[in-house]
Amino acid sequence: MNALFCVALALSTPGISAQKSATPAAIADATRICADALATGTVDATVIERNGWGAGKIEANGKRVSTPLKFYSRLKADVASASPIIMVVDDDRSRGVCTVTGRIASRSMREPVRAALTTQFPDTLVKRGEDYVFIRGRSLAVLSDTGAQDSPAVRVLVTTVSEGKK
Repeated sequence: MNALFCVALALSTPGISAQKSATPAAIADATRICADALATGTVDATVIERNGWGAGKIEANGKRVSTPLKFYSRLKADVASASPIIMVVDDDRSRGVCTVTGRIASRSMREPVRAALTTQFPDTLVKRGEDYVFIRGRSLAVLSDTGAQDSPAVRVLVTTVSEGKK
């Protein structure tokens, strides 16, 4: 799965590999779209696509590769910044998870991303170690650092919680 993840990021346009940074607002908006797509407990890709995101393709030797990993980028991205990437896995174990990954200019940009996410997930904010956990209704989002030191990024994993587990 990690190899497929790397392939998806490398092939995505105008994704992280473009070396531009996603804005905190764009990361928060993509996270909101993930939460909206998970309203039924599993990812509804039509919600992502209706919000202006297009599905990427993974190809090898000029042929499309079938994989449970689906990734999306903004169809009309701002040329001054990069689009975050929305990733979902279409298999029985991971249908209730949607992940947003976005390159940031520096690790210090994580705080503006956290602040932007707070506007989308106002119910609860908890710091767990280095991660932030946000809750809005049945949606749970976890903000984490990712990327290399010279190419920092953030990842927001979004899932739903059952009524009895909040």
